[in-house]
Amino acid sequence: MNSATWKNLKGEVGFAPKEEMRQVMYDGGMYIPYVTQDTQGDCVYTVLGDVKNNRLYMSMTNDGEVFVGAINSETKEGMIDKTPRMHPDDAGLCVFLGDMLCCLAEGCTKNQVLDSWDEDLMD
Repeated sequence: MNSATWKNLKGEVGFAPKEEMRQVMYDGGMYIPYVTQDTQGDCVYTVLGDVKNNRLYMSMTNDGEVFVGAINSETKEGMIDKTPRMHPDDAGLCVFLGDMLCCLAEGCTKNQVLDSWDEDLMD
């Protein structure tokens, strides 16, 4: 993952994906609950697949704060065609979403995380 791929896949964090995730969950959207309330260390994760938009949403709760991110799936097949399991490429995207959210929880900015991803690719 690098900043160009993040941008190409419309990766975002903050209020907009949080609101989108809420709408998918509570306003009649069709979604696949890939991960629900999974605890890892001090964090609790939820991952949803938006069937209509082929988009992944992840929320992470850490010390009472909620961090949310989203990214488009880069697979050609739709989310509904991938059920009941998550496509391995989507799982890889979730690793980067989780990394982004953990770094935000530690006080980094989105741009700092993207810069670090770009630096890792150059090494």
